[in-house]
Formats: sequence, C-alpha cells, structure tokens
Amino acid sequence: MNSSNKYQTSKDRYNEAFKTAKSNGMKFTSVSGEDVKGLYTPEDVNANSFIDNIGFPGQYPFTRGIH
Repeated sequence: MNSSNKYQTSKDRYNEAFKTAKSNGMKFTSVSGEDVKGLYTPEDVNANSFIDNIGFPGQYPFTRGIH
C-alpha cells in the first residue's frame, strides 16, 4: 500500500472511531479561546512522515502516551 493510501485509510478509520466514541458534550478550547479539533493531521501542520513517525491517537506507533 502506498503512503497516500495508508494515510487516507488510517485517517478514515480514526474519524469513524471518533464519530462513534462517547462524548461528554464539553467544548474544548486552547488557552487563547481557539476551538481544539478532535484530530490534527499533516493537513494542519507540515509533516513529511506523519503516519510512520507520529500516527493517529491510540494507533501505532503510540507516540502520545497517557498525558
């Protein structure tokens, strides 16, 4: 699977899981009051190998930890 397909497949899988996850209804914002998105991707930042080095939350390579 090429990296473009791998990225899109992983993103789609994450978005589906995010949509079906329980929500407490809270709105999350940054310290400056900006809305915080449920997922940030290379589309939001300039990252060349997002999937291999960072990945999506809760999925390999598990770089985010518990905090």
